[in-house]
Amino acid sequence: MKLSLIVCVYNTDKGYLQEALGSIAASTLKDYEICRVDDGSDVDYSDIAAAFGARLCKKENGGILSARLSGIEMAQGDYLAFFDSDDTVSIHYHQPMLDEAERTGADIVMNDWAFHTEKSRYFCRTDSSIANNLSVEGDEVLTRFFSQEGREQSYYVTWNKIYRSSLLKYAREKILRSPIGERRISFGEDVLFNFYAFEKAKKLSNLHTGYYFYRMHANQSVNVIGEERLASQIDAMGRVFDMMEQEISAKKDSAALLRHLNEWRALMARTHYSHALGGKFTELYPKIGEVYGVKKLKKAIWRDSAVYYKVTLLGNNFMEIDAALRPLFDMNGTVALCYDKRDPYVTRILSILSNRGVDVRYQRDAKRSVPKRVIRTKDKILHNDVVYAVGVLLFKKGSKLRALLKRIL
Repeated sequence: MKLSLIVCVYNTDKGYLQEALGSIAASTLKDYEICRVDDGSDVDYSDIAAAFGARLCKKENGGILSARLSGIEMAQGDYLAFFDSDDTVSIHYHQPMLDEAERTGADIVMNDWAFHTEKSRYFCRTDSSIANNLSVEGDEVLTRFFSQEGREQSYYVTWNKIYRSSLLKYAREKILRSPIGERRISFGEDVLFNFYAFEKAKKLSNLHTGYYFYRMHANQSVNVIGEERLASQIDAMGRVFDMMEQEISAKKDSAALLRHLNEWRALMARTHYSHALGGKFTELYPKIGEVYGVKKLKKAIWRDSAVYYKVTLLGNNFMEIDAALRPLFDMNGTVALCYDKRDPYVTRILSILSNRGVDVRYQRDAKRSVPKRVIRTKDKILHNDVVYAVGVLLFKKGSKLRALLKRIL
């Protein structure tokens, strides 16, 4: 078994789960298994699991950390990947990551990702893992993880990567032996898994063959929707920082890593303080200062989230474009195709196909065609760099006005 995809489910909308597993089945990925961990859901997903041949682990509700630890334990693949139950992938995502890992010996391979709202799809073009090609080895792997200082989601989430299985097995054992153990935490667990994986990895690389679509909706656990949840996030992230500090303090070159870690703590303090301000959760102010070791609380600054301010829109009809491209991966020889030569995603896929020996020839009246991108004018205006920047300045992080704007738009 080459790849185990760990899908943790807790009362996920059945339509979302159907889309998630369907996107995997429709992709070019071949030798894989789906390990579905049901964390005590009230919903019966057995029909969906059976339809996609997923292995099932049903457990009492213990939170996402506990569910992922169970998923790692049951996984049998040479490489492991996490897949959120409400997300999707484009057609050529995991298979090239596997090929890259086997070809180069990389322990962690990253790929591009994009946000998916109910109204648009877009990626952050200044994210370094999307804008650049990476090939990092030795101690530089862990340094690269800390040098982002919390600003780039790409390095801290788990779903845009595949890992050599030994890395996540190692992470699991370290977590189980730690003070966190199998505690119910729903914030920062991605950071912990990646910290141990990056610490153990000898080589990191990345690709740009497609997108993992991270679906944004109101029910996500990372959203701040009340004082209790924000307090829980602060506590969880504080424990994660403490664990990482303890681990890296013992390393011979720990000074630089600790400086990065302290900057990361300060960023989280500003972020959570801004949320507390927006919600008027004044009782949390002392907790934020204590947990993150900050004497004077400050609001979030522009640089904290700058990587997310310049985005590129993908077509609203992206899935139709992807579906039209998928059959080409099963073809050989020369193929006549009508397509939009200005669409960077389409031209990238055609370049990949060319390297695989499929000669795609442009023909305006070809029977086989790929739809042109459709992007709403409203989206073009809202996601214009200047408009977006002004909106960020006017509607502060954590404010009720910003939350209202998100719902309206």
